Amino acid sequence: MHIQPLQDYLLAEADKATEKTPSGLYIPERVKEKPHTASVIATGSMVDGITPSDVILYKNYSATEFKQDGKSYLLIKAEDVIAKVTDA
Repeated sequence: MHIQPLQDYLLAEADKATEKTPSGLYIPERVKEKPHTASVIATGSMVDGITPSDVILYKNYSATEFKQDGKSYLLIKAEDVIAKVTDA
């Protein structure tokens, strides 16, 4: 199945929550905080400045989450993207 976002939506793969603390302690599933970053897979035709393979930071509770083939995906409205994440 191929999913192509429409208009001003992005399709992204959700980043995984941190499994353990920097000191090596494992974090229980019930208290893990969901990250608000994702890797963009595809963009709708009205999205400017964001391309596939970009990593983005998005607003809390703004994404529609769904699972396909065991992976978590997000549909995010472009206006809910706060920033692009870069290495520099």
